[in-house]
Amino acid sequence: MNYKGIILDFNGTLIWDTLLHKEAWLTFSRELGTPVTEKQYYNDVHGKSTRNILEMLFDRKIEESELARLSDHKEALYRDACLENPDVYCFAPGVEDFLDYLTDKDIPRTIATASEKVNVDFFVETLKLNRWFNPDLFTYDDGSLAIKPAPDLYLKAAERLNLKPSQLVIVEDTYYGALSAKNAGAGCLIITGPADDRHDELDQLEGVNQFISDFAEIDKSLFYA
Repeated sequence: MNYKGIILDFNGTLIWDTLLHKEAWLTFSRELGTPVTEKQYYNDVHGKSTRNILEMLFDRKIEESELARLSDHKEALYRDACLENPDVYCFAPGVEDFLDYLTDKDIPRTIATASEKVNVDFFVETLKLNRWFNPDLFTYDDGSLAIKPAPDLYLKAAERLNLKPSQLVIVEDTYYGALSAKNAGAGCLIITGPADDRHDELDQLEGVNQFISDFAEIDKSLFYA
């Protein structure tokens, strides 16, 4: 079957920055006095929204003003880590060639991410994402959409491409992200990440069409081009 377009998650997908997010959350949680272990990070933090994580850490609802203040600080720690670790804050294997292909063939494409706008703007500026994307089409956590595993981010991204989710390839890296793509009705679901970074729940998740560790592994004949 051929697909008309593609939606890509960002963190952990186009860039393998899990280590940077993990270190930022571990540092941040220690500062809050609610330290998170590495195991807890992967079980309770990775792939979830900042609000959900903070409410889990504090075991209470978070007011908007407190959320904004805490989120700004944590994301500043993350962005600093990105700039300090250019060997990690870079595109995953095969990404740039794959994005060049999508651009050359004019295949509809966008990004759907649980990141907030301040980080999305940072990604666009530092990684020059407008070489391949129209940032106005990006879907991100602006507070108006339910976050993964709800389908809202991918449904909105598909709408912005004027395509149905069943006409799209979606590339993800987390369990909740994969559930979000499935819940949205993705036509084809691809999971990416380092070859040695497969979590058991992803290996066992039904509906995954392909696991990759390099974007060169994606079959270009999937797309009308």
